[in-house]
Amino acid sequence: MNNSFPMNLKSKFRILQKENFCYLDSAASTLSPDCVVKAMNEYYYDYRANLHSNIYPNAVKTNQKYLESKQIIADFIGAKRWEEIIITKNSTDGINQLALMLSDNLEKGDEIILSYGEHHSNLLIWQRVAERKGVIIKYVDINQGIIKEEDYLTLITSKTKIVALTHISNVLGTLLNLDKIIKKAHLNQALVVLDSCQSIAHIPIDVTQQDIDFMVFSGHKLYGPTGVGVLYGKYKLLQNLIPNQLGGGMVSRVNYNSYQLTTIPERFEAGTPSIAEVIGLARAISFVQKIGFDTIMEDEKSLMAYAIQELGRRKYITIYGSQDYLYRKTLISFNIKGIHQHDIAQILADDGICVRVGFHCAEPLAKLLNINGSVRISFGIYTTKQDLEIFFNSLDKVYKIFCI
Repeated sequence: MNNSFPMNLKSKFRILQKENFCYLDSAASTLSPDCVVKAMNEYYYDYRANLHSNIYPNAVKTNQKYLESKQIIADFIGAKRWEEIIITKNSTDGINQLALMLSDNLEKGDEIILSYGEHHSNLLIWQRVAERKGVIIKYVDINQGIIKEEDYLTLITSKTKIVALTHISNVLGTLLNLDKIIKKAHLNQALVVLDSCQSIAHIPIDVTQQDIDFMVFSGHKLYGPTGVGVLYGKYKLLQNLIPNQLGGGMVSRVNYNSYQLTTIPERFEAGTPSIAEVIGLARAISFVQKIGFDTIMEDEKSLMAYAIQELGRRKYITIYGSQDYLYRKTLISFNIKGIHQHDIAQILADDGICVRVGFHCAEPLAKLLNINGSVRISFGIYTTKQDLEIFFNSLDKVYKIFCI
């Protein structure tokens, strides 16, 4: 086990300067460093304007900053061009838009592959598509808390049109190996849609090198602001999609009988986007890049090893997913037998510890695990061993109150 732990980045986050505040809920939403807030405030204070105007200085600078931000996002995920970056409200918005656009080309009897571990955002919209189009959804099983690539490979056939993948489960924490799945999907002329919400801030992703067709993530999962997300798509695939949202900014010509779409990606961004939030997201990405994924992954591996070891020592804990720290990333879901999750979370909250409880927007998975929810801790770049020590001390107190 590596005995090093994260460098202390708490000073970069004003919110973490509060007393009695231990944040272990980054899988729900990461905190934003001060530089992100500053970048957004500079837009509002110094040069606020709308897009698509390029005459007066503020508008010129706004357009410039917006396009620069898109280029930063594109470079971060390895996209070939900034035009492959579509701004959305969040991942849910991106998946919904994409699914409805892709459904135009689906026919009765076509197949979509999901897993039993999907977040509701990567489940419900495909259910609606299946209902409307007569499409069949096939589910990959979960074995011993792990979603395995081999199980995807057995389900992909010539009838498969879409394989919608969750990169890291927001309940089990397991990282899915994509390479063979993507290769077989493409051999069968199927498209790959990647939900990278839980992976985007923790491991490097190169959509070009990995040959990913579409990908979504939310800004607030990447130390950026809420209200902004990204839908990536290969340019040649975007050319074949018809926007399902219409309005200002996405047309080049309009009359009372017809309209003409403008260029990609603007045709998929009807209305004024979250300009300040896009600028903030780009600044968050630069912040993460300065730290580097090598450092982030090594530090989080050490934290995970320590957390799994300490949870394993407490025999009153049931962990969901693999108990081998090498097979999981960023989060751990667990229960204490006989104690409701909300009671656990309340005592932790009284000690200033922030955790997530409930189904984690994956109710079918909870039922598959035969539980009514769980407690979840999750890490960010600001998480330290000291945070975990505070958490474990409070967890022991929970056990003493209810079980001794």
